[in-house]
Amino acid sequence: MDKPDFLYRAARFVLLMHLKLWHGVRYIGRENIPEKGGVIVASNHISHLDPPAVGSGVMRTARFVAKDELFQQFFFKWFF
Repeated sequence: MDKPDFLYRAARFVLLMHLKLWHGVRYIGRENIPEKGGVIVASNHISHLDPPAVGSGVMRTARFVAKDELFQQFFFKWFF
C-alpha cells in the first residue's frame, strides 16, 4: 500500500467515524456497489456534508466531479 493510498484510507476512516458518531449518518445499500468497474454514485446535495459523506461511505477510492469555481482559491485548488 503506497503512501497516498494509506492517507486516503486513514482520512476516510476518520471522516466515516465522525459522520456516524456525531451526525448519525448511516448507509443503506453499500453492498450493491461493485468492487471493480465503473459506477456512478450521486447525491442530491442537501447539505455541505454530502460530498464527504458519499466519499467516505463508498468503500473504494472515489473520484469526484466538481464545479470550476472550487479551483479558484489556492487552498481548495491544492486540497482538491
